[in-house]
Amino acid sequence: MVLLYRCGAGDTCDQSQQDALRAFVSSFPPSPVCKLPAGGNSPSPVVTRFDQMATPYMALVWGRILPLQTLDTAAILRFYAAEGERTNPEPQCATPSASPSAAPSASPAPSTSGLPTGAPASDLPSPSVVASGG
Repeated sequence: MVLLYRCGAGDTCDQSQQDALRAFVSSFPPSPVCKLPAGGNSPSPVVTRFDQMATPYMALVWGRILPLQTLDTAAILRFYAAEGERTNPEPQCATPSASPSAAPSASPAPSTSGLPTGAPASDLPSPSVVASGG
């Protein structure tokens, strides 16, 4: 996952913001499917400044984006849990199998997890024209 932040006119770009970003990275949870711990060679967010976007923050995971007006770490973690390894074109582990009590089927069933799915980046306007909103 990549977390972008903007430091343009009107944005809060101070030590408290930097501390909040560091705290987010240091408390990043294990990956949602493979349960790999963050850090080292394991999945961990990359945080970087990018001023040419419409919102102050934007999370990106494998071609999907989550524009944010504030550093909403709970929303970012939900987005990562829903999209992180599930949309990765380079799987890090085997997909968990169905429970032993589940009957095998000829074709995979559609997801019923109820988790948000994020919009594919290809379906959204470029970050410079993403509407500002919550």
